[in-house]
Amino acid sequence: MKPLKFMLTSILGLALCTACGGDGDDTPGPGKPEGPDKSSTTGIDRFGAANIFSRNTYLPNNTAMQGFNLDSDGSVWYTQLSSTNQAQLNWVRAQPNKGTGVQTENKDYMKLTYFGHGTNTALEEDGTDRYLWAGAYGVCNAKGQYWNEKLVGRVKYVKGATVKTSECNDYYYIGDYTDLHPSIDAENDLLTINYGDSKNSSYRCFVVYKLSEAKKAPMTNVTITCTDGFQTDRPASTNPVSVVVRCHDLTTLTPVPQDGIRRERRHLLRLAGLRRPQKPALLHRGAVELQPLRVVLLGQLVRLRHGVRLRGQHRRGADAGGRRVGQG
Repeated sequence: MKPLKFMLTSILGLALCTACGGDGDDTPGPGKPEGPDKSSTTGIDRFGAANIFSRNTYLPNNTAMQGFNLDSDGSVWYTQLSSTNQAQLNWVRAQPNKGTGVQTENKDYMKLTYFGHGTNTALEEDGTDRYLWAGAYGVCNAKGQYWNEKLVGRVKYVKGATVKTSECNDYYYIGDYTDLHPSIDAENDLLTINYGDSKNSSYRCFVVYKLSEAKKAPMTNVTITCTDGFQTDRPASTNPVSVVVRCHDLTTLTPVPQDGIRRERRHLLRLAGLRRPQKPALLHRGAVELQPLRVVLLGQLVRLRHGVRLRGQHRRGADAGGRRVGQG
């Protein structure tokens, strides 16, 4: 099978999807009263080939890329679903392809099985070691797709290895929530976890912790319900199973308040590896301004509706002890 070529300019999301149903469907309709926010196209004429960071890189499978992370050593880490097993994520290490030629298929990768959809992942650098943070203990649906991750897993990169969702180095628990998407800002010691609102699936929520505190959080045993593929090696199994997982309990921590995040970053959430967008987007050389999201950290928690700009007034919410931004 001919590998799929990817262009890095098309993979940084300026609009945040909340579920797979958001892939490729921008048409307003029932439950979707608003059309796509196209304000991010302002000034698009100022970009050209000189702005392309990398292009034409072969990945192991001919499938969509879920996200990417940039390494301080110059590497690009890609996350993609397997073309033959929907329970498998490939975590690939490659180098930027600056030229117009094709970069040959990359063999520097490992496999993660039964984790989830890999919608948003984070790279942690620890000396010469690299760790991937991703949603874990996903649930297989009738289509064989894995969603509804219950925990965040931390996995050390080992070239050629295959790691099941039950074999992570560490797990992190934020409460009874699903669809967990982590992001790390190591420079500012921040761990952001984006998750689904348990009472309204139209909203996404953010909670921010100190990364150093999260890694030292007290341990607890958490019972979660997922599907049993990781136990039976049947990727398409939808049989529910309850498992007890030893986790770092982030509910014991105080999330980072508004004053704990530098003011100039209030419109700059460094969510490395955001889900690929509906339309091509461009990666600036430097910070990426997520203006279309109109994100302002008003407390410990921010809710986004369909990943578009927010309207309305503040109101207190019970989730994570923070504030929500509601629909107007």
